[in-house]
Amino acid sequence: MLTGSGIKVFTGECTSHPHLAQLIARRLGLPLSKASVTKSSIGETNVRIYESVREDDVYIINTGSNQSPYNGEAIWLGDTEVPNSSDDLTTLSSAPSSHPSSPTSTSSVQPTSSGGGINTYLMETCIMIHACKIASARRITAVLPLFPYARQDKKDKSRAPITAKLVANMLVKAGCDHLITMDLHASQIQGFFDVPVDNVSLYAEPSAILYIRTNFAADLASNSIVIVSPDAGGAKRATSIADRLGVDFALFHKERSRPNQVSRMVLVGNVRDKIAILVDDMADTCGTLCLAAEQLAEAGVRRIGGDEGHPAVYALVTHGILSGPALQTIASSKSLYKLIVTNTLPQEGNVRMLEALIRAETEEQERVKNELSSSLSSLSEGEAKEDATEPNGVATPNGSTPASVSSPPREVVSKLEVIDISNVLGEVIRRSHYGESVSKLFHEVPY
Repeated sequence: MLTGSGIKVFTGECTSHPHLAQLIARRLGLPLSKASVTKSSIGETNVRIYESVREDDVYIINTGSNQSPYNGEAIWLGDTEVPNSSDDLTTLSSAPSSHPSSPTSTSSVQPTSSGGGINTYLMETCIMIHACKIASARRITAVLPLFPYARQDKKDKSRAPITAKLVANMLVKAGCDHLITMDLHASQIQGFFDVPVDNVSLYAEPSAILYIRTNFAADLASNSIVIVSPDAGGAKRATSIADRLGVDFALFHKERSRPNQVSRMVLVGNVRDKIAILVDDMADTCGTLCLAAEQLAEAGVRRIGGDEGHPAVYALVTHGILSGPALQTIASSKSLYKLIVTNTLPQEGNVRMLEALIRAETEEQERVKNELSSSLSSLSEGEAKEDATEPNGVATPNGSTPASVSSPPREVVSKLEVIDISNVLGEVIRRSHYGESVSKLFHEVPY
């Protein structure tokens, strides 16, 4: 726990990921510092810092969230409670009345549109960094669990921009002295910066390994686990986890017809009669993961509950972006049993939405099944009436078939599980502040 002397923790606009920021602050034993974010009628963002940061070590927590930008006037940050769900996020907009400069009115978080969120958060982060810089902060660290535009890291076609480099330049020019991020899509992004970068990909790996060891202990003992990479680019990540667990490894070779659309996948490795765990850095539309799960099911992975059960295919990813049709794709997948993500992005709404989609699909399947059963019962009843008497004219005791009974509703199995990584990010911040080595976090999860 920190004493609070010389360190300030801020977070960006309150629909980015306030829950993660509060969990990190709680881990550090510090309250979030006071700041407000306002938005003018023409969309300009204004940031005000209500605490002195002179000669302080400042940490600004934000993330490349795909949620909609806020709509309202003053948004207050700091001295708030951790919301239990996304429905409680509006409580983060209440201003502390004790501050003399606090605005008298507050506003709730209202989503405006489906696009523009990442650009809003990025600009807001740069403005907040600049505000702290000209307020004479000693060091400013940007904590971005999901680095914006991380997939635009190279010039893969004519006249294509390298936007990740542009984002790096923006952060450094704004006054960023240090960057903490998690599981960069491409490690070379670290070279885009002229300031130190802590890519917490090695720190996310122990969390994944701990989850597997906790939930698949018996299967690990019987060597019934196989770690699968959905593409060749993630082979290093998958082999590292497989080696540390002492299990087999497989990968897919995939060909794309267009961005975010895979046309063909070829499995390399043996997965028959084993539990397959797909590992990747992010899940966007989930088309690749679900297609890989189908290929694994066809390759003969173990089935949960016997030969007629669900294929034992899990997906473990760091960033659950889940954009576009991702939730519907997961809900309708007959091969992907569960998706496990970390909370680098807000997931409360995704969990509830996915459960609702699965419940609706299950109810629809039960309705069709009952209607089919009722139709078959009607046909059987008509035939039974014709055969209701014996050849000698004596009626049988039961001249009709019993009415069909609807099967009880099946329990909805959650297909989305969230791993909390706030303890990892909080420990990285603590060690960074005190100048301690972070290499210990390569091999163990802090408690």
